[in-house]
Amino acid sequence: MDDRGRNSRGSAGVAHDGLVTLEEFAREAELKLSSLAARRARKEDFPPPVNPGGRPLRFRRSELATWLEDNPLPRSQPAEQSVSALERAVERLVAERGAVATQYFLGGLLWLTGHDGFEDCRADGRELLLAQSRASLHRFRRKAYGEARRALSSQDLAAFTTLLEGGPSGTSGEPIPADSATAVSLVLTVLEECAVNRKHCTEALEERMLGLSHDSLELSRRTEDALVRLLLALAPPEPGKRFLDPACGFGSVLLAAHTATGDRGGAALVGRDSDEQAWHITKARLGARGIAHDLGAGPVDSLRDERLRQDRFDSVVAEPGGRLREASSWLRVVPGLLTDTGTAAIELTSDTLSAEHLSALTQDRVSAVVITPRAVRTETRERMAIWVLRLDAPAETLVIDLSNQNRRSQSTMPLSDDEIAAVGAMVEAHHQGGDPAAVPGAGRLTSWRVTSDDLARLGVLGAIEGKEPFVGSVFSAEPATRGLELARELRVLLDGTDGETGSGPLAGLVTDEVVRGVRRLVRQLERAVRPPTPTGDAPGSRSRGDLDDA
Repeated sequence: MDDRGRNSRGSAGVAHDGLVTLEEFAREAELKLSSLAARRARKEDFPPPVNPGGRPLRFRRSELATWLEDNPLPRSQPAEQSVSALERAVERLVAERGAVATQYFLGGLLWLTGHDGFEDCRADGRELLLAQSRASLHRFRRKAYGEARRALSSQDLAAFTTLLEGGPSGTSGEPIPADSATAVSLVLTVLEECAVNRKHCTEALEERMLGLSHDSLELSRRTEDALVRLLLALAPPEPGKRFLDPACGFGSVLLAAHTATGDRGGAALVGRDSDEQAWHITKARLGARGIAHDLGAGPVDSLRDERLRQDRFDSVVAEPGGRLREASSWLRVVPGLLTDTGTAAIELTSDTLSAEHLSALTQDRVSAVVITPRAVRTETRERMAIWVLRLDAPAETLVIDLSNQNRRSQSTMPLSDDEIAAVGAMVEAHHQGGDPAAVPGAGRLTSWRVTSDDLARLGVLGAIEGKEPFVGSVFSAEPATRGLELARELRVLLDGTDGETGSGPLAGLVTDEVVRGVRRLVRQLERAVRPPTPTGDAPGSRSRGDLDDA
């Protein structure tokens, strides 16, 4: 039986009322919690929590069940075998040492299983651990650290050591002590699965490690896939050029930048983050893949890192979060990190759109501002503002509003690949002095050009208020105008382009009553958009078309 058949029956057995955590729903639906958490991180259409930022996050059971029917996940049979050995070992360690220490430890195991330099440790580790003595984990770590000294740089060695110990040591000793039988059991499980299928084991470790972020951090430091693609389209990485993510979180943007350029030599990846846990997890993800990178000597606040501010980059992409005060700092600092021809794409909260003083801070360096759909932020469903900065920005700023894009297309995805490509091409055409409206797909994206003067005086929203878009006006005007254009298109399908009654391609497929209804809708919307003037028809008068449709 295929996965869809199993999940349909499994989800049908889940009660469709009340609120549940992901762990509770995974248990009810007989799914792996790690698989469900990973899908939540990657799928923009995953149901949002009812308490964003809460601990634990809670979801509507009915929404999760409906989503599962459309997005089947594999599960083991019977129910008591639905959790893998790795999953059970991870859950035991979480119960014993907590989510934070477990996430660090999984990062160390991820690095050890993914990196080619730990081949001997993977081969001999099982023998070192099988004795199950109090010193077995200590011996395994010593073996791993010995290989790390040969395979890793001194900076990477320090990060790897912290990860494999379960985090930085504190006053209470090691986060995961060497006498932890639960940790030994987890390592043995990992080595067994690695011997069978190393690639699958590495993927499972990373999936479970990231799945713990919802428990161990107040706000997930991962970036949704659609947002990553949009940011990279606005400030694309190039092979051999320097690429910076100054608020790299768990490294999603850096990994995507490497994927985009890896087969052409790869970009020179530089990342910084002030959160120690996120910084170490990014080290593990990049290190496990053997990707060259520079994350600095440790966690650091990019806005206050004087050494970083002396450097220059060809592309800068960041989603630092924070509110208005932090946004001002980012818009002031980031242009100074760019080369003369570099581009930065900084995702900030939507309140920056109405802040008049922000653009003045950039000293005419705002090339474009892109307003995102709400769905690109699955945690909060908040629309964001991406500020595209360049030292040689044009005199006018291009503003692109995507906030209703997924609603227009009736899609659960926030943005399609074609829409993202069109946004990137429009911004590049604008910077090069070309016509953004001529870019394929631009006609479906609402856009304005505004002067830097207006932007500084009025803010983004004030500058575009009442201003007719130069493309995409059908979607930017009042609802009546949008409805009128769509109704006219439908009437053409019914009556043809010449207006002859019933000559369109859909005329024979609908009843006369539907045709008359569409004509009435067009006329009513025309009156709403352009009310009759005093010289127009007298009240109560009826046109020839009204009589025909009566």
